[in-house]
Amino acid sequence: MKKRICISLLLILALSLSALEIGASFNAGSLNLSPDRKKDDSDISGTDYLYGVSVFANAPVADNLSLETGLYYDPVLRYSVSALLNYRSDYFQLKAGPFFGFLNDWDTILKPGISTEVLVDVPGTIFARLRADSSIGGRIVRDGDYLQEKSVLGVGFYIPNAICEVSLENKTYTEKTSSGEKENHFRQYAFSTDVYQKNRPYRVKLTFAYQTRTLSFIEAATVEHVLNSLVLGTRLDVRSSDRLDVFFDLESNIYSFGEANDTFIDLAESGIGVYLFSLTAGFRFSLD
Repeated sequence: MKKRICISLLLILALSLSALEIGASFNAGSLNLSPDRKKDDSDISGTDYLYGVSVFANAPVADNLSLETGLYYDPVLRYSVSALLNYRSDYFQLKAGPFFGFLNDWDTILKPGISTEVLVDVPGTIFARLRADSSIGGRIVRDGDYLQEKSVLGVGFYIPNAICEVSLENKTYTEKTSSGEKENHFRQYAFSTDVYQKNRPYRVKLTFAYQTRTLSFIEAATVEHVLNSLVLGTRLDVRSSDRLDVFFDLESNIYSFGEANDTFIDLAESGIGVYLFSLTAGFRFSLD
């Protein structure tokens, strides 16, 4: 009986690997509040670049069911690994599974959490989606302990050759420090239009967003540093071959202003630091 189970599992794994999709991406940018920022800092140089790498895979498990797993980098949430089961039908999609903060603190190699995403879709008409990620295991008590939280709410509709969406996104990374807590929070209000044409090997997504980044030093007296930005996002997806897709996603600030404790933060007025951006480039490759 055990041999049959093992053989069945190996067959399922082999079939899944034959249809496996793998990918990787690299992110870098200066449109951020550096986590190394001090509470007494009074300017934003525009040259504090954050960068990281993501690797991921997607494999079918059964009809309408697949497994999405990977190591992901986010400038706010830092690193995490996840393994999500993705069920999809004609009008409904559900993703759920564990995620773990990964090596964000050397004393806590894995920080567990739960991720859930629901999508309701009337094809060609309208859709709505909701995502919620949250660390579990109680509050932070030791220096270096942290919590990761993310939520996304979006509502969209279809027009000829385009998909439009209005969305709200929140991300928070809270860590314990020797003097209290430090909270890195991101909020985005966005309108996006995903433009495509049948039988064309590319598609373009344009996003206009208002973003707020807040770095809070929660001590005896809380100090907040805030960076507000109007942002234009441009994403290009290109199908290079039947198996390979590449993508480029650039967010550029149109206008930014910041403050710390009701005092305006100085932004760079000349040089390379004037241009605040976030760039992601990557690929997806199908083994099918």
